[in-house]
Amino acid sequence: MMTKDYLGYLSILTASIGYGLYILSIVRGKTHPHLFSWVIWGTVTGIVFVAQDSKNGEAGAWAAGFSSVISFIVALLALRYGEKKITFLDWLTFAGALGAIPIWYFAKDPLASVILVTFIDQLGFLPTFRKSYFKPREESVWTYIMDIFKYVLSLGALSSYSWVTIFFPLVIILSNSCFLLMIRLRTRRVSS
Repeated sequence: MMTKDYLGYLSILTASIGYGLYILSIVRGKTHPHLFSWVIWGTVTGIVFVAQDSKNGEAGAWAAGFSSVISFIVALLALRYGEKKITFLDWLTFAGALGAIPIWYFAKDPLASVILVTFIDQLGFLPTFRKSYFKPREESVWTYIMDIFKYVLSLGALSSYSWVTIFFPLVIILSNSCFLLMIRLRTRRVSS
């Protein structure tokens, strides 16, 4: 069990580095986070933390709990330094994501709840994805790279493996990988 704890601590260390770089990039004016995404991510990862913890996720749940707190800090920073152009699609996805939270609350099946929360998280990704498509240099790729490592480590730190505990981290690893690929391709295209 000690190895699981070490992996849990390593996932938090990895997250700290990634988020530290992200916050530094925000304050320096290089990164402009989208407020809506970070509010949704803070809410959703808090829910995932509670779900994983209730299913004996133990050290594997720590990354989600830590990420929830930091996401709300980034959301506060986004009020001052974040993306100012909020589109109708952004408002629509924000309303849809927040509107789906009560559905999650009343879901009795833990797996259905985690799938719904993961869907809400991905809805929350849309404003950041849209902004980054047009402004690929306004996101810190290192944060998303570290996020992938954080969730790989958290999977290893889980004490109990079930779809309830692994579904969210697996989807985040996949969506962050796709996001990084899009940023790389868009950065090349914008440069040429």
